[in-house]
Amino acid sequence: MNWNAFDLIKPAIDRTKKRLFPFKFKEWFKLGIIGALSAGGRASGNFSMPNNYGSSDSSSQQSFEEVKTKMREAIGAYWVFGVVFLGIFLIFDLILNYVTSVFSFIFMESVIEKQAKFTFRKNNSKGISLFWFRIVFEFISLIVISALVVPYIYNFMKGNSILDSLGLGYIIFSILFLIIYLLVIWFLQLFVYDFVTAFVYSKNVGFWFGWRQIWKAIGSNKKESFVYWLARLLIGVVVGLIAMAVIIILLLVFVLIGLVIFGIGVLLFYLLGKSAIIIVLGIIIFFILIIVLLLVIMVATVPLGVFNKYFHLLNFEKLTKIKILK
Repeated sequence: MNWNAFDLIKPAIDRTKKRLFPFKFKEWFKLGIIGALSAGGRASGNFSMPNNYGSSDSSSQQSFEEVKTKMREAIGAYWVFGVVFLGIFLIFDLILNYVTSVFSFIFMESVIEKQAKFTFRKNNSKGISLFWFRIVFEFISLIVISALVVPYIYNFMKGNSILDSLGLGYIIFSILFLIIYLLVIWFLQLFVYDFVTAFVYSKNVGFWFGWRQIWKAIGSNKKESFVYWLARLLIGVVVGLIAMAVIIILLLVFVLIGLVIFGIGVLLFYLLGKSAIIIVLGIIIFFILIIVLLLVIMVATVPLGVFNKYFHLLNFEKLTKIKILK
């Protein structure tokens, strides 16, 4: 093999140490902000419905059917609000995609140049090129997922049994196809963000041209690229676990600080009896603690983001024979 990605883990760690130490708070803080804006994190949530509506199976089934009927009625009556919400979400998604696309190059430049700078105007054109590429991917994904989901929505709104209407075969097919599609998209985006962005930055070319050049290089280095994919996957798991451990530790520290402040607030309440003032102060302090916690997490996880970027760039140099690191 021309190169082994696992051999570049130590050089990436060594470069991270030289880049970040001796510790400079201002540099770490700027890197934290740039890294956070380049990550493009999405918030997600889940919900659960109660599974016990009565003491018998028949009453439970009847209650569940009533809930589904009410849901269909609510969707039919308030679908306009859903469309408006979707429109607002899409606008927010476009803005977020644009900002994170530009800051992806700013973060890369901050690592390469060994100095964190908010060079938004300098990297704007590169960011726009990445932005349009991401929008095309999202649009294709929207079409594919919609095509899979529409039959479920249609039969649900008609009150038809999903299993009887669609059949077990389609249900299994749609789930498996969605899983495979998401894995393929993840695989493609992995090489896009690790290699194509570096090519665009180093050669100052358009994203589509960079995409073609990288895939030519990957075609000539199939084994090496596969090993890189494995290394990237394992490193992602390890880095994720470390980040989770850091967040949990910091969260526990801030919970302890919050409990101490809460105890002081309770003591003041009994001594002064001015409950309204104390409650307002408590709310203000709570939000301040949340903001400080987020900032501390942002700074504390800087080494992980810098290490990842060095690892990507070192492999990019091996793949393309283009020198990008100083």
